[in-house]
Amino acid sequence: MAINPLKALLFTAGGAIAAVGTAYVSGALDPYLNRTPPAEIAALAPGETKPAETKAADQGTEGRLP
Repeated sequence: MAINPLKALLFTAGGAIAAVGTAYVSGALDPYLNRTPPAEIAALAPGETKPAETKAADQGTEGRLP
């Protein structure tokens, strides 16, 4: 059975559609389709953070090995 040009064209088109669909679903095309930058989930201004405070029970365990 010989491969006629229509079958080759349909096979190539099907492969291209499958590749584009996979790229779209996986998010590989997002930089090209969505021009807005992604939203920031959480951002802290410098100086708003406090160092963690140690509890009285935890102070005696600093020099021990497990």
